[in-house]
Amino acid sequence: MLHIGSMRLALIVLWLVGCGGANHAPTELRSGGGKPTIQSSGDGQENASTSSGKREEAAATGTSRVYLPLQGAPARGANAPLVTIVLFSDVQCRFCRSAHANVERIIARYPQDVRYILMHNPLSFHPQALIAAEAAIEAQAQGGDEKFWSMYAALFEASNDLSREQLQQIALRLELDLVRFSRSLDSEAHRERVENDRATAQQHHLGSPPTLLLNGRPLIGAQPYERVEQTVREEIAHARQALGRGVDRARLYQYLAGQTRTEPTRTRSEGIERTGPVPQYELSVPAKVPSLGPSNAPVVIQLFSEFQCAFCAQARPIVDRLRAEFPNDVRVVFRHHPLPFHRHAGLAAQAAQEVFIQMGSETFWRFHDLVFEGRLDLSQEQLERTAAMVGADVRRLRVALAQHTHADRVRQDVEAVRDSGARIGSPSFFVNGTLVVGIQPYEVYADLVRASLPDTTQ
Repeated sequence: MLHIGSMRLALIVLWLVGCGGANHAPTELRSGGGKPTIQSSGDGQENASTSSGKREEAAATGTSRVYLPLQGAPARGANAPLVTIVLFSDVQCRFCRSAHANVERIIARYPQDVRYILMHNPLSFHPQALIAAEAAIEAQAQGGDEKFWSMYAALFEASNDLSREQLQQIALRLELDLVRFSRSLDSEAHRERVENDRATAQQHHLGSPPTLLLNGRPLIGAQPYERVEQTVREEIAHARQALGRGVDRARLYQYLAGQTRTEPTRTRSEGIERTGPVPQYELSVPAKVPSLGPSNAPVVIQLFSEFQCAFCAQARPIVDRLRAEFPNDVRVVFRHHPLPFHRHAGLAAQAAQEVFIQMGSETFWRFHDLVFEGRLDLSQEQLERTAAMVGADVRRLRVALAQHTHADRVRQDVEAVRDSGARIGSPSFFVNGTLVVGIQPYEVYADLVRASLPDTTQ
């Protein structure tokens, strides 16, 4: 049997207090084979029979991990860490300030072993948190990570008054270019970056801030320093064990956050390490579906995606690269999976389906690409303009949207995943039934394709 590493991203929530109170998005523990298996619940409801003791036990095993691409995020600490800590934070949240202080103590104690990454998750009822996050990103844009951390510390100190005037005073103290700083706030130049971080937290059901991910292992809500340090020590031990098994230190975060804890084994390809068997999901392909590649390809990749998700935009380059490497062996089909907290995603999905019905796959993908170019405006007017650009009949599109002609089809795609038993976010890829959630390094997908090809094509 071919063993391929599970790329399923799952998470367990410790039901602790944070700025959002008890309204953290929970996960579901399911019993199987005598042991709980951990999956993010699609509807955000917790199994009432799940005890906090089981949640603690599952977290301690290191079986639930969330892998996140961290390129461009502000960082400090070790360059080749054993433990990567990600904090989802809100500068007006007093619990986040405590979490930040805890991580600062950890870095001071483990300077060669720990790296600290910050991502933004401002809460809607903290009215100044969003613009403060944008101010911190502008500080990073002007002066790198050092200026970011100086700005963020100052924002915590002034969290009771983060007015525009206060932000400008902080910028002056940090010797930032005040004209550039003010212009960036006026134009909301960094708004998408903040929204992308917030969408990431929602997509992975990370709940209200603060949330810590230690090598992808979540600690949610207000945590005492001792709990954080204990988890760091455990993760250092896991990391050293992985190094002893030959994992490259430069790839520790990717390995520990994205893989399970079993002994590494090689696939037939020369790609990255994989571990353990993964479940296969039965998902039939609809008879008429937007696709790329030959209809008789031995590998079918079902891409579940939507149009308001920043990460979904990153799926297309992966698809193009796979098709370039495997032109005769891969067929990619598009399935709709609008996330419920993206209010315009459902309308965009129905518009895209109408374009496909009118014009076929080639025009669908052109529409797909153009929609992502203008993703910040998914109004019906903009969707109609985009449809006109690819030659679709706008009157027919308008009627289809008014009558919700394709709402059932979009719903069928969402229900197909639910009925398969998979728990996903957007984007998600099913490579001949093997699930990869989110945007991962290219070799993850290429490895699965190679492993799925008949032996004669290897």
